[in-house]
Amino acid sequence: MKDDRKTRKDIIEELEKALRESEEKYRNILENIEEGYYEVDLAGNFTLFNSSMSTILGYPDEEMKGMNNRRYMTGETARKVFAAYNEVYRTGIASKNVSWELIRKDGNRSYVETSVYLKRDSEGQPIGFRGLMRDVTDRRRAEEALRAAEKLCRALAEQSLAGVYVVQDGKLCFINSRALSFLGCTNDELMDKEAELLVHPDDRDKQWKNARAMLRGESAVPYEYRIMTKEGQTRWILETVTSITYKGRPAILGNAMDITDRKRMEEEIISLSITDYLTGLYNRRGFITLAEQQTKIAERTKTGLLLLFADLDKMKWINDNLGHEKGDRALMDVASILKEVFRKSDVIARIGGDEFAVLGVGASMKDGKALGSRLQHKIYIHNAVEKRDYEISLSVGMAYRGPENPYSLDELMSQADARMYEQKRSKRS
Repeated sequence: MKDDRKTRKDIIEELEKALRESEEKYRNILENIEEGYYEVDLAGNFTLFNSSMSTILGYPDEEMKGMNNRRYMTGETARKVFAAYNEVYRTGIASKNVSWELIRKDGNRSYVETSVYLKRDSEGQPIGFRGLMRDVTDRRRAEEALRAAEKLCRALAEQSLAGVYVVQDGKLCFINSRALSFLGCTNDELMDKEAELLVHPDDRDKQWKNARAMLRGESAVPYEYRIMTKEGQTRWILETVTSITYKGRPAILGNAMDITDRKRMEEEIISLSITDYLTGLYNRRGFITLAEQQTKIAERTKTGLLLLFADLDKMKWINDNLGHEKGDRALMDVASILKEVFRKSDVIARIGGDEFAVLGVGASMKDGKALGSRLQHKIYIHNAVEKRDYEISLSVGMAYRGPENPYSLDELMSQADARMYEQKRSKRS
């Protein structure tokens, strides 16, 4: 689309043409110019000006006639303006958008931009200057306020204990030192880089889904995800985001905290809550939790589960005659044997004082017979090699759950428990 606005050069040319044609037409054009128009002699005294110029300076017309431009300038500004005018005089080339600060009659200060043109007589000799002046005080102060606000925001961001960053068009355009410390990177290494690449590949979809929900106002809950450091390590981040305008364009402001230590502590607490301190196997709580999950999976996938209950024979005798330290050693021996016999995918646990349980995932009843034989063989080898002052002996009961007999976990445990004690009674008799 064509821009119909007149350039400053067009205005000056129109004024010169009007001056040649008619002084009245010339003055009419002057008054219709929104910018301040003025003419000064070589000494800087006003010889002509329009009402917009009077408004900018705040002086009445009578007082401005013949007034020297140094009257509304500081000494420093006067030197700057003189240099600009002198360059126009020396070269004959107009100076565009010279900026300075002027002092209005009421003492207030304003910022202006001026274009200066050399004025010549009919013989082409320089006789003064003409110019167009625009009051840019509001714009200048808005820019200064914006710079001050940005400086303050940067200072606050740098002092923040949280990681602060701005993403625009998917790329990082600001990141504070705290966030840099999360990633082990420098500012130069991250500027204009794709923010998504810092997120752990497995968490990218989830992170963006949570971020969009928060940006839309559908969620106010901080969300967690993993990032990848420069060294390839994984760290956990707790994040909130909000929409902002950054340098005049839409952007996303992120606030994040490194919660890696907290996540590790949570994992340790969870591990302690479901782990048997002596054997390192799952405890009863851990076994029930994982067994319930596996039961649901087996229900959905139509696969089998084999549950084994085992009780350490003569545990009381070992404790009473050899001491509890030997009793603990015997329990650890059983745990070691079970881990050798069963797979890592199976759930192995110590569910009571001398009772153990194993949930074989994806097994059949036929597998149960083979596993029972293998277990007894491992116990035999252990007793033969270790040469302890006690022997390991287990009473075992098994129960099977499959598509054809979809028992609940409680029913399965009751069956295995009953068969284990049946074997134990048989041994005693």
